[in-house]
Amino acid sequence: MGRDAGRRTRGTPLVMDQLELPLSTRLVQQTANGESIHAIHLGKRILTYRFRRAPRKTIGITVGRDGLAATAPRWVTIAEVEAFIREKERWVIEKLVEAASAIRNRVQWVPGVRIPLLGRDTRIEPGAPNSAPRLDGGVLRLPAESVQGEPLRAGLIQWMKEAGVSLFAQRANELAPHLGVPFPRVRISNAKTQWGHCTQSVMGDAHVYFHWRLMHFEQRIIDYVVIHELAHIREMNHSDRFWSLVSTLCPDHREIRKEIDVRSRQLPEL
Repeated sequence: MGRDAGRRTRGTPLVMDQLELPLSTRLVQQTANGESIHAIHLGKRILTYRFRRAPRKTIGITVGRDGLAATAPRWVTIAEVEAFIREKERWVIEKLVEAASAIRNRVQWVPGVRIPLLGRDTRIEPGAPNSAPRLDGGVLRLPAESVQGEPLRAGLIQWMKEAGVSLFAQRANELAPHLGVPFPRVRISNAKTQWGHCTQSVMGDAHVYFHWRLMHFEQRIIDYVVIHELAHIREMNHSDRFWSLVSTLCPDHREIRKEIDVRSRQLPEL
């Protein structure tokens, strides 16, 4: 459903701030910019949301770091807006939880910040000016000019991409013969929803793509994703044959997939 819960002809809500209020409270506050803040009872929760009128034909709701917000045309009643919010209750709660997690995982880009790299809590420190990045135990040293703020963030991401493509290619070349597949071309991905994917040309040339954020995880998890994508060179599906092939090198793939799902939600926001 994305970040906008969708549209409806007769009603659409805005964003909710999480604030406990008496059940009898509806209009909480009228703001100077034309917004009003209302309380709504969703399941066992009492939440607030920002609401404003807009020159539109439908109702819309969004959930972000500032909570729940709703907009609606002038002819839509608050009751209709809140009925729509309740219809989307599950989506709203999920997005509020995601937004809260993103705030908790937000990074302060200063020297000494700690980021998980290759499964280890790693401290990011400035190295010598114009020096090459260097990972030494639990410390990643970036060039001194990448000392803090956006340069530090950009320097870390660049290192993760460059070190990642080298590591992923190495493991792909080492593991491919065990699956009976040719050596693929390895590329870095910036996909929003995939840790990796595989493509093949009509000539049979295989390309495998791995997200640079895999560099947060330890080798066994990286290897699972590499094995998964290599197996697609033989089986471009998720059939029993595909999972049987994956199991030859990664028999605990089910547990690893669950682990990735849980831990990926705890990664720092880069």
